[in-house]
This record gives sequence, structure tokens and C-alpha cells, in this order.
Amino acid sequence: MTLSRRNFIGLSALCALAPFVGTACSSDDGVEQRNGEPTGRPIPDQVGAPTAFTTSGNVAARKYDVRTDGGATAGLAGRTVLYVPDSLLSSDVSAVPVVMTAHGYTDDAATWLDKGHISPMRDAMLEAGYVVVSPYHEATFGNADGQSRIERARSYVGNVWDVSGTVLMGFSMGGGISAVALHRQTLPDVRGAFLTAPLLDWSQVYLTRHDDFTRQASTALFAAYDATDQESFLVNASAYDPMQQPASAYAGIRALVRSSPEDTSIDQTTNALAWVDLVRVQAAEVDYTEVTGEHGSDSHFGNTDEIIAFFDQAMAASN
Repeated sequence: MTLSRRNFIGLSALCALAPFVGTACSSDDGVEQRNGEPTGRPIPDQVGAPTAFTTSGNVAARKYDVRTDGGATAGLAGRTVLYVPDSLLSSDVSAVPVVMTAHGYTDDAATWLDKGHISPMRDAMLEAGYVVVSPYHEATFGNADGQSRIERARSYVGNVWDVSGTVLMGFSMGGGISAVALHRQTLPDVRGAFLTAPLLDWSQVYLTRHDDFTRQASTALFAAYDATDQESFLVNASAYDPMQQPASAYAGIRALVRSSPEDTSIDQTTNALAWVDLVRVQAAEVDYTEVTGEHGSDSHFGNTDEIIAFFDQAMAASN
């Protein structure tokens, strides 16, 4: 249909009144909206109202907190947070790429990606056209419960969109969670993983406690695997501990790893570097970047171009 100037002005005026009369209009990116909300693709089982925001690159996006299995799983274990570019909420969108993130031990799934030094990474993923998923891992440290949270979150996304592939992104504890998802093949469509300041050598956590944070983390790690001492932990976590698996368990993976020699919380040598050496023999690709600063410093999440390029290449290589 061709609009005359008169009709265009009339339609524009009607859209301006949309919040008051409930008229359906389209946003600048072509996504149909009603009362300022996208209407093309429903996001089911929301917990509260979504938050609309604009990325640093001027991409309109929304943040949702949802129940991943209709409430069948109680508490935070049955919920996840989604970040979605408004353009992917159109009913015309077919398949979407997904970043499945995993937060650190003391982080909150609902807020960690919004932190000042991490939000540029969040924005870069949205601007590159990814749906970003952040399950509530709490202190599961990659155990069976934690892996099931990943599965439920991915299943939820797959019920909303077709998914062209999934890449993993894990920080600290989340790096270990993502490594477990790699070797246990928790998801069938994983194309690659970005691990930054990852906790991977679990057998050394208890033995290297030196401050309040590492003492609390070691206690939580033991609890996640129903362990009462180092011996029972090694037995209970043996099928999950990323460094206790053979290189063949990581055959064909693609990974980008970052760590800092200045990190006093998670030792670079026994975690990131040791894991890279372990998996390199069997992996399709392992790239390592040394960064600077303490645990979770800006440089762990900086140079977003490198990270997005890795995600895009991993997705393309696996198609």
C-alpha cells in the first residue's frame, strides 16, 4: 500500500496516541508494537514486567525474567533472565543465535550483565543479534542441578524461536559451569565457549584457600557436591570437574579463554592455562588471551570485538 502525505500524517498521529487508544503500530525497526510493547512474538511465563533499554550502540532491547518450565520447577532453579533485541521480537524472525551465560559465585543472574564494566559485553552481544540467556545458577558450581537449569533455559528459548546455534559464556564459577556443559554435552547445539577468569581446577580450591572469598567458595563448592571433606569431594565431583576429564571429552570444541596473572582469587596457571593445555590436543580451536588486573577486571570483558568475532566464527564453522 502506498501512503499519501495526508494519510501518513494521519497514521503518525494515530500512532502517537497509541498508548491511549491501544492502537497497534510499528517501531523504527519494523517491530509491531501495542502501547509501546512488541506484539509480534509472545514471551510466555514472565515474572513481572520486562525492562526496555537501549544499548550503547543505540539498539532497542528488552530484559525479561521468565519461568522456564511454566512453574513446574520451584524457585530460582526454574527461572532465567533473557536479553532480547527488539528486532528479534518480530514474528518474521525465523532462527536466532543464543549466548548461554553463566555468572560467578557471588553474582546474581538478574544483574551481573548490567554491571558497568560488563554491560558493554552485554550490549555487543545484543547489537550482534544474539539472544542472551542468564540462568539463575546460584551456587551450583556445574553440578547436575546446574546443568538442568541450562537445559531448561535452552528448551524455553527453543519454544519461543527456532535456534540456529548456542555459544557459552562463563565467568569465574560460570567458566567452570560452561566447561562442564562442554564435556558433558549438556546442550546438543553448542558451537563454542568463551571462558573468562574461569574456575576449572576444582581439586585445588580447598587446598588453596587464603581469604574470606576463597574460604566461602570452597565451602559452597563442597556443598554443591554433597561433600564433607576433600576426599569425598574428589569422588562426588569426578564426573563434573573440568580438569579431571580426558582430553577426548573436549574433542571438537571451540573455545576462547581469558585470564590474568594478577588474579589472586583464581590461579591462572592451574586453571585457565592448565585447561587450555589439556583440551588443545583434541579441540577444533582454542584461543587464549592474557588480560590484566584482579579477578573480573574490566579487561576480562573488554575488547568485545574479539569476543563477538569468535562467537560469529564458531557459529559459522559449525553450520
